[in-house]
Amino acid sequence: MLNTIRLIVLDLDGTLLWTKDEFSLYQPFAEKMEQLHNRHGIRWAICTGRTRGSFKDVIVPLRSMGALPHFVIYKHSYVHTVTRWGDMPHPIWNICSYFIEWYHRVRMHRVLNRAKREVLYRFRGAGVVRHDEEGEYKRVWFRFPSPETTAAAAELLASKLRHYKLLRVFPYRLEVDVKTVPFSKGLAVRSLCRHLKLAPEHVLTVGDGHNDVSMFGPDVAAYTGCPANAEEEVLEEIHRLGGHVAGKAALAGVLEIIDAHMSGNVNSALPENWVPPSQRDNPSDEFRRHRGNRYLGLGKVIFFLSVVYAILLVFANYDMVPFSGLIMKPYYVLLGLSHRLMHWIWGY
Repeated sequence: MLNTIRLIVLDLDGTLLWTKDEFSLYQPFAEKMEQLHNRHGIRWAICTGRTRGSFKDVIVPLRSMGALPHFVIYKHSYVHTVTRWGDMPHPIWNICSYFIEWYHRVRMHRVLNRAKREVLYRFRGAGVVRHDEEGEYKRVWFRFPSPETTAAAAELLASKLRHYKLLRVFPYRLEVDVKTVPFSKGLAVRSLCRHLKLAPEHVLTVGDGHNDVSMFGPDVAAYTGCPANAEEEVLEEIHRLGGHVAGKAALAGVLEIIDAHMSGNVNSALPENWVPPSQRDNPSDEFRRHRGNRYLGLGKVIFFLSVVYAILLVFANYDMVPFSGLIMKPYYVLLGLSHRLMHWIWGY
């Protein structure tokens, strides 16, 4: 495949960078990419959600080894060409990407709201655990009373949303997640390839997270791969597309993926003891995060009410508001309890 691949696009966090223990792999990686470029004209790019400043901070060790990409895509969207004087943005490409993203976000918002209403109307006992509408990562997470109801709802949602390739339905044992596949990375890679006059048959993409899935589409890259530490959704997607599922994590996995595609020894098998998500519960960390957000919201309410009471207390102390005595009463009760506590502890 050396005569086919012309561009390699790599995710950053979790793919190129993971732990400090991988520092020893930076030099072999730099030599590998330089060899591919000098012998076969293959260029490579980093596609990251980081800002330009954050990227420059974390890339220092790789840069010191000579592993400097030809292109960088910042914040999932904005293409820069790397030169000896620094990276140069492509404003026209990036403005076009911005408007395409905006259009898809508005469209997905309407589609998800319509799907939610239909599910809650058709399935008795169905509930919404979470509904996020902020930014690119739109999502509705349903919970159902039985596996049979879950399967029926998942089938309905899959049929209703089959025309929207940016929406994915993930059925679990008692829950169904409908998520917007973060699409800006795929748009940015396609934009870069279009201006480099490269077809998907010339592109290899590697990533480990949910926001990398859009880079794996057949309209973006014909060759794909993921390291062993990839999210389950990514592992399934690479398996389905016939990409390489690496047995090693992060940068070691990247080197394995490149060698596998160059030699033609691609392994798409899922890890041993793999259990399909439909036979499992939704990942518990998502539920914990949801609970944490709920408690964070409760804390904000308590803080707001405390501030309002403190303001009323100041005015009530000077009889400037109605029911000043009633407002002051909790304050006097708390003051008395504090005095008794101090007397019990210190003998005042």
